[in-house]
Amino acid sequence: MDLTKSSVALSRLILDAWNNYEETTDAIVPDTFPDIARIAAVYGSPQLKDDAPQSGRVLISGAVRMTVLYVPEGGGALRRLDIPISFAHIEEAAGINEDSRLFVTCRVVAADAHVMNSRKLSATATLSICCRVFAPDTAQLTDGFAETDNGLELLTTTHTVTVPSSVLRREFTLMEDVNLPDHERFREMFAPRAEMRLSDCRLMNGKAVLKGDVALHMLAMTTDDTLENIDCVVPFTQIFEAEGLRTKSWTPKGGN
Repeated sequence: MDLTKSSVALSRLILDAWNNYEETTDAIVPDTFPDIARIAAVYGSPQLKDDAPQSGRVLISGAVRMTVLYVPEGGGALRRLDIPISFAHIEEAAGINEDSRLFVTCRVVAADAHVMNSRKLSATATLSICCRVFAPDTAQLTDGFAETDNGLELLTTTHTVTVPSSVLRREFTLMEDVNLPDHERFREMFAPRAEMRLSDCRLMNGKAVLKGDVALHMLAMTTDDTLENIDCVVPFTQIFEAEGLRTKSWTPKGGN
């Protein structure tokens, strides 16, 4: 008895990892800044620089821009220190190679700093890194017999399944001017945090169309040395080439 099989192309998930870890660095207060009396607030903004798939692993590297606000000795307005913290992280899994498709996100889930002395402090960022890696693969499915003259009958059931046939990664930069109300009151913006919110994603004529907005959250220092939260929303529409990428319905029959 010879079975007939069909081949289905798909993208197989070979790594789905989410890990938290800490990076710490020491920093010296510049000579032009006053001594530290106490830390008022600490913020961290991550920046991914590289996320390269290699043989059996993914190397993720970047930096965290730490913003430390402190009260100077003797009082006065808050002073700001920008402290970079570099990081490098490795995720390992069998099957990863240079042709793998990967998606990496990095967030700062906690930021802290403590005073070592009046001219030195230690800053710590807790990072949460998510890494998903896909590899092209095929699945062989039995769908019948080559010959049925021996009286065998094939009984079938129908199941609708959804599998990714291909995975594409595209990057874009969103550049927009943001109008702030009463902008004359602000002398400095820092500690930005962006939240992307997709509202629509569809395929049209070999192109992928993404629509949504980016919610920006920032701190602003006013001209009278007070802090305010600033929130704004920037809408976006991006179109990417997606040749060969399409949605389709496929119904398997028989066994696996």
